[in-house]
Amino acid sequence: MSAMVKNFRERALTTVGLLALALSCAPVAAATATLPPTVELRQVGELLVPFQSGMPIPTYEPQLRPSIDLSDGWRRRPSEMDHTLSLSARTPEVLAAIERESGGAYRADYDDRSWASSRLPETPVRGFTEAEASFGPSGLWYRRRVSIPPLWKGRRVLLHCLAANYVADVWVNGRYVGYHEGGFTPFSFDITGEVRWGDTNVIALRVDNPAWGAEGKDAVTGEMLPPGPGDWRNATGVLRDIYLEAVPETALVRADIRAQPAAGGTRLRVQVVVRQAGGSAFSGQVDAQVFPALVAEANLTTPSAAGLLGGGAAEPVVKGKPQRSLDLAPDSVSAFTLDFATPALAPWSPDDPALYVLQVTLRDGEGREVDRIASQFGVRTLETAPRGSQVLLNGEAVRLCGVARVEDDPHFGRSETFRDGLRVLLDLRFAKRTGTDLLHLGRFVNHPLTTLLADRIGLLCWEEIPAYKLGEDALVTQRERRHLARQMLIEMIYQDYNRPSVGFWGVCDDPTPGQAAEQFIRDLSDIAHYLDGTRLVALSAPIGPSYPGSADCDVWGISLPDEAADAKTGERMLSQVDALHRARPDKPLMITRFSAPAGDDPAAAQRQARAAENLAAQIASRSYLAGWVWWTLSDYRGARGLRETGLLSRRRREIRPVAAALRQAYERIKRGKRPEPP
Repeated sequence: MSAMVKNFRERALTTVGLLALALSCAPVAAATATLPPTVELRQVGELLVPFQSGMPIPTYEPQLRPSIDLSDGWRRRPSEMDHTLSLSARTPEVLAAIERESGGAYRADYDDRSWASSRLPETPVRGFTEAEASFGPSGLWYRRRVSIPPLWKGRRVLLHCLAANYVADVWVNGRYVGYHEGGFTPFSFDITGEVRWGDTNVIALRVDNPAWGAEGKDAVTGEMLPPGPGDWRNATGVLRDIYLEAVPETALVRADIRAQPAAGGTRLRVQVVVRQAGGSAFSGQVDAQVFPALVAEANLTTPSAAGLLGGGAAEPVVKGKPQRSLDLAPDSVSAFTLDFATPALAPWSPDDPALYVLQVTLRDGEGREVDRIASQFGVRTLETAPRGSQVLLNGEAVRLCGVARVEDDPHFGRSETFRDGLRVLLDLRFAKRTGTDLLHLGRFVNHPLTTLLADRIGLLCWEEIPAYKLGEDALVTQRERRHLARQMLIEMIYQDYNRPSVGFWGVCDDPTPGQAAEQFIRDLSDIAHYLDGTRLVALSAPIGPSYPGSADCDVWGISLPDEAADAKTGERMLSQVDALHRARPDKPLMITRFSAPAGDDPAAAQRQARAAENLAAQIASRSYLAGWVWWTLSDYRGARGLRETGLLSRRRREIRPVAAALRQAYERIKRGKRPEPP
């Protein structure tokens, strides 16, 4: 083990202790949030395993298991909620107060017939005006009745929600299940103990969304992420898929893949987590197979990796099955690695997105299949050059041409689901047609569908947690007491662990420079490096004399304001980028935002195109830059109104002249001289 990896491990294990300590926080004072994080890292055997609400975090890549889509059939009631209660540790007293506040809405026998009917996720065209979907009401109650098939008895029933903004509490048949904080990452609960088999079950959700720092007198400052207005609409409620899944009592939880080129082939290290949730011991084995992914137009948007196997036509790339025997005690979790070699697998890149499917099977002592999961993956390396400021993809220096996509739509708001594959695919394909090979995912964790599709069509992604514009007090609060940034980083990593398209973990955007930012960034960088190690850790901030660059990040991103579209202002700002490079010639720099507003009239759109062409030329002339991102793919509804910087209008009906200008600029860059090798 190298000294660097050992150091990351020691720091990561320290974080485990800090997260565990946070779980035992004392009850809240009125002005301070004390709701503990629901994620922790536990040592299981030789591996650190992420747990959420006491259960190992499952894979959110859809599997071929029995499931019930819960999108239809909800009742919804807007509610003004006590934010202090929402952000308080769930002591018996706090929970009792929340249930009193509900007027009984959590109970199974509550009469909700007067509530509005709703389909989840909520969108502006399904009952909300756009203003309601963006800022209010501050809270929502949801209730749904569901019959769980008697055939599921003997299995565990998991409730999955891929995002609810901002604090979600869940009851099943009047019994409290748990909570989750954060509006962009998934969460799950094992509700087996509350299920009425073959009968009607009632799921009740309370979702509270305290106002951001500048939104009103009831705003909560520094306690949440983001702590203040982000550059997106603060939508309330369930915003992504919500569903039930039936898994065996002994089940495969996840299989996290590290695929690296090796002498004469490819080395795979698969970290497998198995949960034995029943009351008896289990003996059996786990085996693995690798298949080429057969991606075609017909299955391009299918969420399940099993749909890429060609109906069983794919032949495994390894003869025989790497396997591991296991013996599980009742109510236990096992974690181990399957290390094996394969013939050389084709590398993944934006130009050639070669994909494979890992299939892991759990069998009992008689060899009978108990459970199976599948995941798509690719083989690629991403690192920084030992000397200089270059990013190396599969060992070659690259200059990445990019565009940002913000999850926002006039019909669907911030809501996305696995059913929206075609809509998301159209956006991503348009980005590809502009010459884009880097997709910035808009300052918060995106729906997992986006990176699944980016894997398949070839887009390298920069994904980040919403640690946006944290002041010094918020940085200290998050690092020392709330631990939300750590939770969201861990949730993001384990949502997209197997995605070759994800190349950059963004840990911070525009923090206040200083010691608090250094410590905050160092903490998150250590976690990302240790838990993953196959991506580059990055931060982004506006350029200026006090740019908060951290030595612990692999890549520094620089955000240029719209004013940089003015030739003289842009030249001045880029001269500051030059100075930053001279000060740290060993640090890869990327422009993570350059843009110009369009406006409504054709003349403004032409000015935007000329500004983009001029900025792209100035940026590309700086050979030390590893990449750049136009902000954004389409117009979007920001916290302060419509942001008209898109290549497309918000409704995607208008393609602006800037799209052609950017495509031509990117084509010239790619035809030009590549960076010198390290």
